[in-house]
Amino acid sequence: MSTAIDYTTQLHMIPIRNQKLTIGSASHNADALVVEVQLKYNGLIGVLASAVNARRKRRYELLGISRELFESLDGVQTVEALVDRMVEEEKLTFLESRALTVLYLSDLMKRGLIVMVPASENDVQG
Repeated sequence: MSTAIDYTTQLHMIPIRNQKLTIGSASHNADALVVEVQLKYNGLIGVLASAVNARRKRRYELLGISRELFESLDGVQTVEALVDRMVEEEKLTFLESRALTVLYLSDLMKRGLIVMVPASENDVQG
């Protein structure tokens, strides 16, 4: 069971893209960003995956706000900066923006596209 982190800590986390991602464009949709991540199978599942020739990559297509948010992940901006940016660009309240941003980042983590790291004490402003 994972433990929840407090509100301030959450806002000062930095999303970092998986360095092994392959990023490209979709041939059928010029507005889509295609992101591929290698799948890793461990232990017995790895043996079974090899035996049945399971797929080795998972592909995701990002459009609209999801693409914009993913492209803004530069390994420097905190969650708070991303939330503030969405407030400004999408004319949402802070709470709406925070909910959407955190939910989206959580989904990216589950899919193996990003990791979240705490900002160093020196980088946290305010």
